[in-house]
Amino acid sequence: MPTGSRRAVGPRTSNPIPIKPVIAFTTLFSSFASLAYGRVKTRLDFISILTLIFRPMGVSYVIIDRVQSYEQILIGLAVSGLGLGLLMPNGT
Repeated sequence: MPTGSRRAVGPRTSNPIPIKPVIAFTTLFSSFASLAYGRVKTRLDFISILTLIFRPMGVSYVIIDRVQSYEQILIGLAVSGLGLGLLMPNGT
């Protein structure tokens, strides 16, 4: 997770609870994309899938850079999770 998102979550505290759901949200959307990889692979070649991976990740980092609230971080990292979910299966 980019460190700039700390602005929207709040100042550093010893309580990591707001960060845990954000990371879990990314993992959830990553699993959705991984499960859909078989269908994506039948329609696209390796290079096209790479484009499908890195485009959402780039968009998500722009979203995360501009966040003003905790919910916007969730949206940005959900988009990132969709790209990351395709990254691992496509590399093997």
